[in-house]
Amino acid sequence: MFEKLSIQQQRTTDAENPLDLASFAEALLFYGSVEVVINRTSLRQMVRDIRPDVLLELVNRGHLNLRFEANFTGIVTGQTGTPAETHTPTVFKIEQQELLDILQPAVIAAVGKEGKGRRLALKLGAQIRNTPIDEQLAARFAEDLTAPDYLPSAVKLALQLNVPEIRISEELRFEAIPIGDNRFRIETNLNFNILNEIYHRRVPASHSSLSAAYLLSQLLHSRKILEDAAHDDAELAVAPLYENLISSRILTALSRRAASANEIAAFQRFVFDNGRSVAAVLASKERTFADLLPILEKASKFRGWLRERELTAGLVKDYFRAVTEKSWMDKLPTKVVRWSIFTAAGLTVDAIGAGGIGTAGGVLLSAVDALFLDKMLRGWKPNQFIEDSLTDFVQS
Repeated sequence: MFEKLSIQQQRTTDAENPLDLASFAEALLFYGSVEVVINRTSLRQMVRDIRPDVLLELVNRGHLNLRFEANFTGIVTGQTGTPAETHTPTVFKIEQQELLDILQPAVIAAVGKEGKGRRLALKLGAQIRNTPIDEQLAARFAEDLTAPDYLPSAVKLALQLNVPEIRISEELRFEAIPIGDNRFRIETNLNFNILNEIYHRRVPASHSSLSAAYLLSQLLHSRKILEDAAHDDAELAVAPLYENLISSRILTALSRRAASANEIAAFQRFVFDNGRSVAAVLASKERTFADLLPILEKASKFRGWLRERELTAGLVKDYFRAVTEKSWMDKLPTKVVRWSIFTAAGLTVDAIGAGGIGTAGGVLLSAVDALFLDKMLRGWKPNQFIEDSLTDFVQS
């Protein structure tokens, strides 16, 4: 848990901001290794919103790995709008769209100086790995389309996620008929005109429209993300659409990330009195990624502690155990410890014991002074990082 996280497209309907940079900031803090798989759009977003100099520092200091894909997945449609319409899964490559072709203008725009921007872009570009999508992915996806029962259930799920306002009929038909060279005809009873009337209430037509090709492209991209996760042996942070499509095929990679996200949320509610989080202060722009850099430098022991935990009892209980072990605290009767620590933190004892978090309105005891507790503890404890550095960052 918390070893490696792979972040890819997290927003499917925001053409300019495909990444959730607030949750990305939290990932940097909690995970031993964070990799962002970027394309043209997400690279521009990171340069624009994080600042190229801070982005370079994050990479140089080992907090972040960036992997750039110059090509992309899609569906080529032939004889559009006719009964003979065909669809071919494809991996595309756009000419004059190499890393520096995209990076240099973005950095120059961010810093406002051409010479400085070029130099900074060259330094940053040298730290980004070029890893084009395997062109054989299209052939592997073509095999998926012929798998029994896969396509109708996957398309139904995709429709439920794209147009949650409607109820998908149990009579849905969506069948791929192979016609050679990884090309398919689609036989379906879906009425895309009606579907798009609803879809375009939320998503502008300039962004996308529902069609057989568009649904296939989402399934193809989910296959690509799944292969990346298998290759990297990493947890995934992706858009809910892709998360659900992948989960319908395999749950292992994403269940680890879901558990980690829940642990992170519960932990931050526990250690920060006002219930705020690292993501919240970044999203509100009260803090910047430049502010986060010195905190990350101090977090290495904390991340190491996280990686060593199996967290069978949950992050909150493991944190409490680590903070109080080998001190006078662990010699106190269990009942005294629970009421003096957990009620002082505003948490219910029953909720902690059940593995959950709840807000208590009970008696707040002042018997345990945090500063006194710190002095009594021996050696490095995870609360030293939380209380000395992270709390100031979140609550300042």
